[in-house]
Amino acid sequence: MLNKIRRLFGDPEAAARREQQRAQAAAAAARREWAQDCAALESEIEACRSYEDLADELDPDCPIVTKRGEEVILIGHGAMLVETRRAPKARYGGQSHGLSLRVAKGVYYRPSVHRGTIEAAPEETAVIDGGDGDGVFVATNKRAVFRGSLHTREFRWDKLVSASPELIGRDYAVMMPVENRQRVSGVLVGSDSDADFVLRRIMFGVALHQDRGDAFIARMEAELAELKAAEPPKP
Repeated sequence: MLNKIRRLFGDPEAAARREQQRAQAAAAAARREWAQDCAALESEIEACRSYEDLADELDPDCPIVTKRGEEVILIGHGAMLVETRRAPKARYGGQSHGLSLRVAKGVYYRPSVHRGTIEAAPEETAVIDGGDGDGVFVATNKRAVFRGSLHTREFRWDKLVSASPELIGRDYAVMMPVENRQRVSGVLVGSDSDADFVLRRIMFGVALHQDRGDAFIARMEAELAELKAAEPPKP
């Protein structure tokens, strides 16, 4: 009888074991992700503490000539330059207003007034350089520079308005509008974790430029302490 019930309704004990296994697997995955996040943040804190040793400014891999007191904190190969561009065509939209008056059988006259506006085509963000994998993005304590085969863009920290990630298609870009530049440029870097890494280095460069490097590191240490305090339970 019990076997018949199990065939009809399933084995409750087996279902409970499967549910427990799924819960343990989820808990183990959460702990792995937590441990990876802690390790990555610890590594980044250590890198920022010794930022002067992160890169050799005379290395051939560094595509820029650094200025006095300039320290390279990031060299990223394979970056792509993206920029906002207005779509090529504008759109005209409008509508007519007025009564239709019958002047003969099957013939109507409409003394309407047409009102319309020319709507500017929306801006779109597109890759304009680095699509062949030859783009290099460099961040320092004074600026960031993209160098590709077609374009070069400089983002000086004293002119930077903001820096933020933006999803473009399936990949993330870090957009960096600067003062006195009409178009917004940025670098396409890949996944959201890649964008977070690049963005953190950019903001650290800005903090160094503003003599707030120690405060930036202190915030990362506080972030790490909060992360460790939120340790997931062991499976």
